[in-house]
Amino acid sequence: MLLFVLLISAVFSAWLSWRYTSSLHTLQRLQPQVMQVNAFNNIFQALYNDSQEYAKRNPDLKDVMQAVGKAHLNDATKPAGK
Repeated sequence: MLLFVLLISAVFSAWLSWRYTSSLHTLQRLQPQVMQVNAFNNIFQALYNDSQEYAKRNPDLKDVMQAVGKAHLNDATKPAGK
């Protein structure tokens, strides 16, 4: 009986090790995509911040920036698939 439990434990440990290494390989493969998304996010955030600063000096752009901000918030809070 004890040998059976030891065998099951060894098989389960081997399976967990395989899953862990498989997950690490997947993470390494996806890392460039994550870096690209973060770079684009930084670029668009900088563009948005610059637009906000420009809107402070140009009141005509304030309405546009508010509309973009509200549209962005509405898209973010919309449930997926609807």
